[in-house]
Amino acid sequence: MKNIKERKQKAKDLRKAGMFEEALPLYRDLWKETGDCFDGAGLLHCLRKLELFGEAITFAQELIVKHPKFDWCRNEVIWTLISGVLYKFEENEPIEKVVEKAQKIMDLNPRGLAAKMVVFKVLKSAKNYNDWETINEWVVKTDPNLLSTEPMTDS
Repeated sequence: MKNIKERKQKAKDLRKAGMFEEALPLYRDLWKETGDCFDGAGLLHCLRKLELFGEAITFAQELIVKHPKFDWCRNEVIWTLISGVLYKFEENEPIEKVVEKAQKIMDLNPRGLAAKMVVFKVLKSAKNYNDWETINEWVVKTDPNLLSTEPMTDS
């Protein structure tokens, strides 16, 4: 059995190489052993990239409670909620539900593209319902300089 430092490096190398299925069991074991914020963020990253959102969303809620000030954890939680909750809503999802979930994400203070994606999802949903009051409330929640036509990617 390799020591923890070697196992952490192996998990990190696999994750950075995009080998999420291989990295996932390493991060699971490391998280159980250490509860370390880096191991937790790595585990959530793999879960999100593999679209295992059932587990990822539950784990994200645990992770943000344990490591609320660690930026990588916070960012992984934000992207998990965007990908696994907000962007899974159908076009006919009630606007109140979209706004409620979007506000929970905004409460985590997403920056840049993440904030833009949350706001745009609300705006699109509100437009579908001709809910101009919601559009007015949400259009100001992001930096106007971010409202460009750049392609959307995750972190």
